[in-house]
Amino acid sequence: MPYIVRKYENFGVNEVWSADYHTLDVMVKDDTTGELFRPHLIYWIDVRSRKVLSFYLAKTSNSDGTFISFRNAVLKYGVPENVYLDNGREFLVSDIGGRCRRKTDQTADYGTTLFKRLGIKMTNAVVKNGKAKIIERMFLNVKNDFSKLIDTYTGVKPEERPESYKTIIKNEDGIKTFSGIKEALELYVSGIYNKKASMAKGLNGLCPDEFYPQNFIKKKSLTHEQEELLLLRIQKLQTVKIFICQNRRLY
Repeated sequence: MPYIVRKYENFGVNEVWSADYHTLDVMVKDDTTGELFRPHLIYWIDVRSRKVLSFYLAKTSNSDGTFISFRNAVLKYGVPENVYLDNGREFLVSDIGGRCRRKTDQTADYGTTLFKRLGIKMTNAVVKNGKAKIIERMFLNVKNDFSKLIDTYTGVKPEERPESYKTIIKNEDGIKTFSGIKEALELYVSGIYNKKASMAKGLNGLCPDEFYPQNFIKKKSLTHEQEELLLLRIQKLQTVKIFICQNRRLY
């Protein structure tokens, strides 16, 4: 099918951010309960520089992870002009991106979303068109450069699963904890990915950590008061019925 080639040179640093969730192909255990699970990772990236601005790791993908990771990125790097997201429930919630196509009650008033409060334009990818999301390619790097190095790598497909997996998973002492994987991921993102020379289009062989500051023009920052006011989760507006009772004296 015909397609349009994305020219990254047309974007500026901090002009467009993108985010998505990815289930790590690694089995970890809960630090407290010992429960085994595959953690869910969310990345926020700057599309122009491909720099990972923040990430959040949790047991499940949810809007709390979306909000926390976005807030951390804004506090450190400022406010972007646009965000490019898919149509997942983690993004299309009433107080972050708005319900959009997920809105069931067309008359409902959910109040002002996080992105609108910050003056950010949100664009949603076409449904079932994963190739349009640059961040999907970055998760392939996570798989090849990080997940495959962990002993409990499960593989995306059964045929990708290492032969030693069944033996390793039976030894609970050899399974990395959730906190351990989180620390390792922090080292990978800040010490390897963001500092590795990239052959991606438009980066001219520079690593994201080099390209980002060299092409940075202006940071749209928030004051402390604005941070406290704008970077908050809110509840949708509620309709309250008030009944007035007239007191009468009884004789």
